[in-house]
Amino acid sequence: MTAEMLSELEQRTTTLADSDLASVQSMVEELESAWNDGDGARFVQLFAEDADFIDIDGVHVRGRGAIAAGRDTIFGTVCAGSRVAYRLGSLRLLGDCGAVVLLHARLHLAPGGRTLEARSLLVLARRRGRWRIAAFHNTPVTRPAGRSPVEA
Repeated sequence: MTAEMLSELEQRTTTLADSDLASVQSMVEELESAWNDGDGARFVQLFAEDADFIDIDGVHVRGRGAIAAGRDTIFGTVCAGSRVAYRLGSLRLLGDCGAVVLLHARLHLAPGGRTLEARSLLVLARRRGRWRIAAFHNTPVTRPAGRSPVEA
């Protein structure tokens, strides 16, 4: 994350402690790393045990095990060899124990494949002093004629 991007994000998150912003940025980096390694078990370590996950096709699963199984399936098939780049778009606290995170994602499918864009909305819950993903919802970015996606 560049200094300019960090400054812009900090202006939108003035009520967050530095440690909250650092923790969430670290989570985003770990999600990206786990995806790029094709490691479903590692990808879900940041999720609450009872987390909800809606994938890019609108399929809903609940629980860390189901989320990991879904990631392992796609890492072995349609997303084998893919690379994702996440960018933290916004972070907003919901009291002391909750937060909403918007991620911008660019998914590069296997070499020679296409590139997809998505927005991911995460609900975080602070449990025992650590942030965990309670809900994760992916939405593909489409650009109808004459419209561009709204940036956070």
